[in-house]
Order: sequence, then C-alpha cells, then structure tokens
Amino acid sequence: MTCDLGLPCETCFAASSFWPRCVRSGPVIPTSQNGVRGLMLDMHEFDDDIWLCHGKCDVATAFQPALMVLKEVQIFLHENPSEIITIMIEDHVESPKGLTKLFDAAGIRNLSFPLSRMPKDGRDWPTVYDMVQKNQRLVVFTSNDDKQASEGIAYQWNYMVENQCKYFIAPL
Repeated sequence: MTCDLGLPCETCFAASSFWPRCVRSGPVIPTSQNGVRGLMLDMHEFDDDIWLCHGKCDVATAFQPALMVLKEVQIFLHENPSEIITIMIEDHVESPKGLTKLFDAAGIRNLSFPLSRMPKDGRDWPTVYDMVQKNQRLVVFTSNDDKQASEGIAYQWNYMVENQCKYFIAPL
C-alpha cells in the first residue's frame, strides 16, 4: 500500500494498532525533491554505529546506518542552496558526542542552525532569507534534553509544541 509519493504504509494488527503508518526506508533525496523538508529519524546505537530503527534495533528492525541518510541530506542541501531542512531525532544515542561525530562525518554540522540563535521567550525565528544568507539551513531537534547542554542540539520541547488528539474508532 502506498500513501503518498513512495511512502509505504503498514498497519500493525499484531500490536492492536489499526491505523496505518507511513515510513520511509529508502533514499531520502526523492522525497526531498517532492517537497518534504522535515525528517523524523529514530536513531539508535547498533552494530558499533548509529542506525535508523523503529523501536529497539536488531538485525530485523535496523533500516540503515544514520550516516547514509545524513549524507543524502548533505547532498540535497549542497545542490539546493536556498532550501532548509528540519530533522527531529528520536534520540537513543548514548555514546558521548555521538550525534556531533555523526553530523561531522556527514559533513553537515557546519550547516546547522546554532542553538545560540534559537528563539527564546516567544521571540520570532529568523527569516528564510537570513538563514540562507548565513548558510544555517539545517535545523535539528533532539528528544534527549541532556544533548542541549552536552552537544548543543536543541531539545525539541524547548522550541515546539505538539497537538494532543485522540482517535475514535466507530463500531462496525
């Protein structure tokens, strides 16, 4: 089943989840070329590296090394100098400076929007023009609040909010 432009959907009846979920397990560049500018990446340590996995990483659930996807992000940003990408990391990386080393290896840390410029106290974000001119076109958030102090990566709930919703399944 395909939901939208190459995003395969799955429904997990075994987990009593009847709502389809769309996941991307292939290359990121075609998705970016179709207008996607936000990535939610579940990062885990596995096999002496950082991998993208949904849930606990093992041989069956490991999608691919995170470095491969981040290198695709680097290519996209290099080829599209006026574009901005946002990455939201579900962060299960425990090695010291693990994400910093990963972003350095991918060649994209230099494109990151710095924590020092993140808006505080309800202030406005900079304009796209400003971010492009300063070549700070990668906005990264982590789910691990410790990483804000240890690696300078913005803790997501200091800068974003989430709508809470409940699903109701009508009886058949």
